[in-house]
Amino acid sequence: MRKNFFFILWCLLLFVLLLVFPAAAIHSAQNALRVWATAVVPSLMPFSIATGLLGACGITDLIAKVSQKSSKKLFGFSGEFPYAFLASALSGYPMGAKVTADLYKRGKLTLREASAFINCTSTSGPMFIIGTVSIGMLSSRAFAPYLLYAHYLSVILLAVFAGRPFRRQPRAGKGSASEAILLDTPQDQSFGAVLSSAVQSAIQGMLSICGFILLYGVFTGCLEQIVLAIGNTRIRHLITLLSGLFEMTTGSLNSSFLPVRLRLVFISGLLSFGGLSIHSQTRAIAAQNGIPLKNFFLHKSIQGLLSAGITFILTELFPLDTETFSYSNPRTGIPLAVFLFLCAALCIGASIWYRYRKHTGHNKPLS
Repeated sequence: MRKNFFFILWCLLLFVLLLVFPAAAIHSAQNALRVWATAVVPSLMPFSIATGLLGACGITDLIAKVSQKSSKKLFGFSGEFPYAFLASALSGYPMGAKVTADLYKRGKLTLREASAFINCTSTSGPMFIIGTVSIGMLSSRAFAPYLLYAHYLSVILLAVFAGRPFRRQPRAGKGSASEAILLDTPQDQSFGAVLSSAVQSAIQGMLSICGFILLYGVFTGCLEQIVLAIGNTRIRHLITLLSGLFEMTTGSLNSSFLPVRLRLVFISGLLSFGGLSIHSQTRAIAAQNGIPLKNFFLHKSIQGLLSAGITFILTELFPLDTETFSYSNPRTGIPLAVFLFLCAALCIGASIWYRYRKHTGHNKPLS
């Protein structure tokens, strides 16, 4: 009853704001659509299609088999967790929830584990952190490491604790993972059908994300009109910062009045918290697939505080005017994260190739 009351109150407030500030609502909607079309779709949709194809052909099960032992020892989760985490870490919100939902629908996760997966794979992407935030908002790529390391380290630390109850839980999926490529892909389903299904699923997800970005963009845009009418500068700044609780991009942009170090810490916490727009997107994906989210708001709040704390420590240990945190090779310009991902991909690919050849009998000695 209490939740319904706040929901009704929020709906009424949104309706009143639309009536009072129609011009601001239209302008905010246009900006939200522009951000969705130019930033969200190019960075998220290719990964969404790719993960759909990987899930359809069974590659994810082979990856799960390779990382099963290490994932259990480090996180307590099954071998599917590294794949879901990597997909989210590379593409951003809300890819972790989508990949987890796909794994749950295919019977690879229990309901309880799927709920925990979504909490622990809710991350922003490097393209957004480096391009939009560091270069676009902070006007310097040198700030990116302070945000990247804190963001992903906070997620990993919380995943280690969240996975403890699952250390002795058996895998939900049945059968040998090395047989996944042969068993999980329907023999009568053509590549065109699989590709069409992956594209349609990605488009549906993009449209859902567009709706949430539009909704919260209009809401924060109307709130900005109220802020502009307030004469007290401190109150105006406070309300401006609180707008980040609804939409993290808006909150990050509106924090320009803060000192550089404090703004960096604030944005770091905001990126990990995600804002209610990201929360709504994640909950919508989970609800569509029958996955209940437990303590998601609390988990993201702790993640935000932890990320902000790590960024504060990093700025204390490595002052902002040093180049100690240079994350690119000056000769090649290749980010360290990309280099590590390529190394991991090569190792996983080699392991998959070896196990597949062993399963099909190609490694038997010649007589």
